[in-house]
Amino acid sequence: MNMKSLAALGAAAAALAALAVLLRPDTPAARVSTIAAQAESREYLGKVNADTLRSVVVEREGQEPVVLRKQEGLWKVETPKGLRRVDRERARSIENNQEGNPEFTGPVPATAVAESEASWARLGLDAATAVKATFRGDGDAVLETLFIGKAGTQPRGTTFVRPPEGTRSYQAPLALENNFSARTAAEWRERKVMPDAAWDTIERVEVRGDGAAGGGFVLEYLGGGDNEYEGRWRATAGDKSEEARKGSGDQIARAIPLLMADEFLDEPAGDEFFTTTTIELTVKVRDIEEPMTLTIGQPVPERQNQHFARASTVEDPFIIGNFFALRASPDSLFAPPPTPAPTPTPEPTPEAGDSGGGAEAAPVGEEGAPPE
Repeated sequence: MNMKSLAALGAAAAALAALAVLLRPDTPAARVSTIAAQAESREYLGKVNADTLRSVVVEREGQEPVVLRKQEGLWKVETPKGLRRVDRERARSIENNQEGNPEFTGPVPATAVAESEASWARLGLDAATAVKATFRGDGDAVLETLFIGKAGTQPRGTTFVRPPEGTRSYQAPLALENNFSARTAAEWRERKVMPDAAWDTIERVEVRGDGAAGGGFVLEYLGGGDNEYEGRWRATAGDKSEEARKGSGDQIARAIPLLMADEFLDEPAGDEFFTTTTIELTVKVRDIEEPMTLTIGQPVPERQNQHFARASTVEDPFIIGNFFALRASPDSLFAPPPTPAPTPTPEPTPEAGDSGGGAEAAPVGEEGAPPE
């Protein structure tokens, strides 16, 4: 047998060995999406869509079940105190309403990647790790149940899942793992204080309170600036009211949607936590009739830079930390006064008896009389 034949046999053997690895039931999770021999499509959550879905029950081993319910177009999480708004990104994951796919799943084809229960642990689908999601319709009728495991790696934006029946696992083209990772009702909640206040819809901002620099300020939107990413604002503070310095109003407006609740309070925060108002924020948003308000009260004992707070847009009192933008000095909103032109330095005046560099002075006699 010549060398070419040996090389060909070696290459064939290597190819068969690689195929055998791909077809092994214990193929690593990072490579399961390459198992073309096991490809199979199924009706993934085929009975569920945005019209029929009413609630989702999320369960993890060792955790209290979390119930998510759709009410008046918004997803809310049931807590011991009632319905509370779900985080916007997690809500998008529930309905999978990303661009180009407004419906909630179905049917979405999922690829079979493993056949045995022995594969569940490495895919994050064992009972100790997986998230069990039960999708319900009218009257809490069960539409479908699904176990959600780890995120897929090839390709990205996929998740390993399995139905409760049988042992087969699938890779689904949906990014479920990150947004279904919340373990408690509080983790599902929307933490943005003003989630509907997009920066480019804010029309008026008023900041007052004992902690507001210079007594606070008012910003009023005047219209677009030089491009779509900036606007013109009028700033009012004290007895001064004029167009704000370029970019200063936008900086405040962009900070408002980023205000976050660090922690929700289980017990009501009484008025004793608001005897001193650090910041009182009022925001008017286009197309929303009622202004939104945020009251930041006294500091939380033994916590640095954290204060008690309550807002018209949040059902419960909470603790807030980062609100430094609301403490902006009013002076920073105004354009600095023009720098006066430098005053020219006058030429020095020659002193008496100083020839100033010219011809010599005539001699002077006694008491100033001219010589004879």
